Amino acid sequence: MLNFCKCLLCVFLFYAKFASTQTNEQSFGKGYSSYYIGSGAFKRHLDLNRIGYKVQEYSKSPAFVIGADFCIYPRASNAYLGLGPYFTSWVGVKETVLDGIKTERLFSNSTLVIKFTHHASFFVRKKLDVCSGYIAGINLKHYHSYKVDGVEIKSPESNNELMPALGITITIKYYAFKNVGFYLEGGVGYRINMLNVGFCYKFKKKMDA
Repeated sequence: MLNFCKCLLCVFLFYAKFASTQTNEQSFGKGYSSYYIGSGAFKRHLDLNRIGYKVQEYSKSPAFVIGADFCIYPRASNAYLGLGPYFTSWVGVKETVLDGIKTERLFSNSTLVIKFTHHASFFVRKKLDVCSGYIAGINLKHYHSYKVDGVEIKSPESNNELMPALGITITIKYYAFKNVGFYLEGGVGYRINMLNVGFCYKFKKKMDA
């Protein structure tokens, strides 16, 4: 997954440099779209829960994030409204030690949603874009392997868990360069818990005279 993320980052930076030469007066609005690619802010998450004689360890890889935001309504009560796809995925490991027997499960967690954004015009400047978001979609947890004391066996449980994903987000984008910048995003909800950082790119299509 790391090599895949590096390739996507290279493609993103190449597109951000050469795809547009127009002059942008603000960061979001009529005719604008925004694209972003990032990762979870924390490389490793470790959660130890001791309940009686059980010790459960849970660790995860960095989350990979990619998405887009298209302006669908340029002015709605002093705001701009956006809509776009959002995808994130990461890999985790769950380990449980009980009566000297170690059980290890390797799984991936992927979320695909549609995100509706609200950009208050006061916070939409030439280099700054602050918006709230509302997301709805699906979350898939897929178990890849099930090991007992290091020996892989057939899992006694379902290999897939498909659940709805709902939540709210807040995003801050700062365009340090002409069309390229950085973003910070946090979100909470059902099957939603994120804190991401990454690169963003804004694009404005040419309007007919």
